[in-house]
Amino acid sequence: MDKKVDFIITSLGSPQETIEKGHPLGIKVICDVVDLKYARKVESLGADAVIAVNNNAGGHAGPIPPEELIPELVKNLSIPVISAGGVANKQQLDHVLSLGAIGVSVGTIFIASEESPVSKEYKQALIDYGADDIVFTTRLSGSPLTVINTPYVQKMDKKASWLERLMKRNKWFKKYGKMLIFARGMKKIKRAAQNPTYQTVWCAGPAIEHIKKIRPAREIIKDLIG
Repeated sequence: MDKKVDFIITSLGSPQETIEKGHPLGIKVICDVVDLKYARKVESLGADAVIAVNNNAGGHAGPIPPEELIPELVKNLSIPVISAGGVANKQQLDHVLSLGAIGVSVGTIFIASEESPVSKEYKQALIDYGADDIVFTTRLSGSPLTVINTPYVQKMDKKASWLERLMKRNKWFKKYGKMLIFARGMKKIKRAAQNPTYQTVWCAGPAIEHIKKIRPAREIIKDLIG
């Protein structure tokens, strides 16, 4: 909170504490949501906007396509709706804006930018693989996560382990167990992004279909806004 940031994005949990600490400092809080039920909850807590994470998102994706999710949120919420998932060019940007979103949260295509701090192997994978190579796994964070279907991922069990399932079912372990699984999984993903091994797992969304080469971020932005 002491970094004087303009906004904070929250995900996979209650934003209440962040909102209570951020708002007095003038920091806006924007929350990732995957459905109307959770969106209403964060709005009631004071969220300044929501990010509609649809089924085309990279990383933690939602189950609903943007054509359904965005209009539903726009209709039922009084705060702005930002779209996340499936935007790699101006045509796709214009599409989600036409559905009612006021803006977009874009990630996958910028991983392959010259400025991105990830490994060259990760960037090359975004070029070599396509949308059909994106699969879901819950093994890493306990929540559905989209990753590139590399040879290692093909051998990996995509579903949560028995211990992870037990931790999520047990009332005492549910909260803290999920936090532990998530933290462990995110640490593994971060490590893979910078130090690839044969066990590498790379996050990405279907937008990799439109990545053909590594480019400066300014060129990627130019293609988005036209």
